[in-house]
Amino acid sequence: MFKYKRETYYTKELADSLMIHSNMHNITNTVNYINKISEILTFEEQDYLADAASTYPNNDLENIPVKNVLIVDTLDSEDYMFCASNVVYTKNKKYAFLSVNVETIDAHFIGGTVFIFEKKNKNWKIIYINKFLAL
Repeated sequence: MFKYKRETYYTKELADSLMIHSNMHNITNTVNYINKISEILTFEEQDYLADAASTYPNNDLENIPVKNVLIVDTLDSEDYMFCASNVVYTKNKKYAFLSVNVETIDAHFIGGTVFIFEKKNKNWKIIYINKFLAL
């Protein structure tokens, strides 16, 4: 989520290269996400977040009120499940990241959404939403 294939920093050059050379069906979403990450995060922050995401849980969660987003803990269907990540914060707690995926019970990925929040004047605001669907 914070580095391409867990080792390459997100940069505009990476996004441009993927646009030209990738055969992924959802490349536009990927490129848009890479561009957003490279715009707001330094390489040091990408390293920090990649490490932080792998060592959570984080019990120091802030309340991030968001309109039009509802995370459900139960689903009426026995065929699908939601998998939500822990909220991951930058060192300065200016940005927060949340990923929510939908999978079948037998672990086939259906799609998901990544939310990026920014804290301004003690309030959280969604600054980016990346929705993706596996076909």
